[in-house]
Amino acid sequence: MTDAPRCPRCRVTFEPFSLDAGTALDLCPRCKGAWFDRGELARVLGARRDLVDPPDDVAPAPPDAPLCPRCPGVCLVSVPFACEVGAPAVDRCPQCEGVFTPLASLPTLRALVERAPRARAPVALAEAPVAAAPARVDDGSSLTLRQCALTVPVSFGAVSLVHSTGVGAFLLQGIRVTLHELGHASVAWACGNVSVPLPIGVTFTVPGRSLTLHAMVLALCAAGAWAGLRHRAWALTAACGAYGLTSLVCTWGLREATQDMLRTFGGCAGELVLGALLVALAHFDMPARLRWARWRWIALSLGACALVGAALFWREAARDWDLIPWDAALADTGDMTKLRDDHGWTEAKITGRYTALSAWCLAAVLAAQMVALAGAWRRRAVSASSP
Repeated sequence: MTDAPRCPRCRVTFEPFSLDAGTALDLCPRCKGAWFDRGELARVLGARRDLVDPPDDVAPAPPDAPLCPRCPGVCLVSVPFACEVGAPAVDRCPQCEGVFTPLASLPTLRALVERAPRARAPVALAEAPVAAAPARVDDGSSLTLRQCALTVPVSFGAVSLVHSTGVGAFLLQGIRVTLHELGHASVAWACGNVSVPLPIGVTFTVPGRSLTLHAMVLALCAAGAWAGLRHRAWALTAACGAYGLTSLVCTWGLREATQDMLRTFGGCAGELVLGALLVALAHFDMPARLRWARWRWIALSLGACALVGAALFWREAARDWDLIPWDAALADTGDMTKLRDDHGWTEAKITGRYTALSAWCLAAVLAAQMVALAGAWRRRAVSASSP
């Protein structure tokens, strides 16, 4: 199987297309031909099987026949959909029994099924034979064009409104603390340090580089990137690849003093970076097994609370240095105190670095939204051109 199947006719990479909430197909953006894995065409047409009259003997495919997008080196064979005069032919793989046909031919195929009662499915479509097909992105949960356009302004506006009240700012602090400690741990893991974050305002980090943990981080990043490639979840691939590359640089290219500075800086930076990452990932599809249609909204809410809350705080701290949190809730020395005393950071440098990071994170979120908007626009255009 290939990770990015191509159209048998045009050799253009398929794009995900959803006919309904439960049927995700591969569609050629050029010829509008659709690929149906075994059993999918039967479910769409409400039939017993993919072909009304499956042929007993199939002539060998000619040398120039199109190749199956699923089975390397296997040619598709043109077979009639039904034994009826004028019935259209479809391209079928003799190995995986997948079917390739223009999307515009579905009404004709459905009419042939309705004229042949023996071919109709007697009960619910779930009984149609379905072979194991490669997992794919949960296209049924893709954001619409309107949702892509409203996610950032609505979530950011709601968080800003809540943050303007004293009680709301206190509630947002709880979410920020969790990502704060996870930010410390994320930098520590990237530097090859064993670290355990606790959502009570403390993170335990073991000094020294652990080759075992470093290997585990790289293995998890490679597995996540491979899963993203296989399922065409490009945002997952980019996130895992970026963290894996960062881990290599931080573990082998930085001195211990620099690593300690980044671990300290990573607490408040985690509120911004991890919050922006959650908001950005909420715009894109993930593998279906993650149930992203439900969890994306939780990720969006948590990310917006952390990102907007931290960005507003550091904007205020840049105006009034007395707001800089020098003390720690459960530790002897706060992060800002360590940056000042151990690494020579001034108040201006502390607030300047965090406000600059806030701006970069907001810009990254807007860039992700633009990419998601372009994808939603393309999906709507494909849907509008299809029957």
